[in-house]
Amino acid sequence: LFRAAGFDLAYTAQYSPRFGTASFRLEDDVPRLEKKRREQELNDILSRTALARNRWYKGKTVGVLVEGKNRHGLWYGKTRTYKTVTFAFENQKDLVGQIVPGKIRSIRDFELSGTAVN
Repeated sequence: LFRAAGFDLAYTAQYSPRFGTASFRLEDDVPRLEKKRREQELNDILSRTALARNRWYKGKTVGVLVEGKNRHGLWYGKTRTYKTVTFAFENQKDLVGQIVPGKIRSIRDFELSGTAVN
């Protein structure tokens, strides 16, 4: 299903019984190592499909809703499609909460990098 859907973002977690839920009464019959293997397999597929989708963004200019600065001093935010973007911006004014156009220069599986367009 992950391959067919081509997800570029998904939250996965290993099942664990939660007190007070109907599933708490069910037997947890999947060994911990098998859960870990399945989770890793899904994450590997997700990484590949996300990278394939992110290739579309390279060289494009997109709007980025700025959330803040990271520990490296780069601004970061999200696109309309919830892609994380980090970028350098020479103007030192506070950009948090603003939509800044950014040209995507490089891509990774879960991150786009670029420069702000003035």
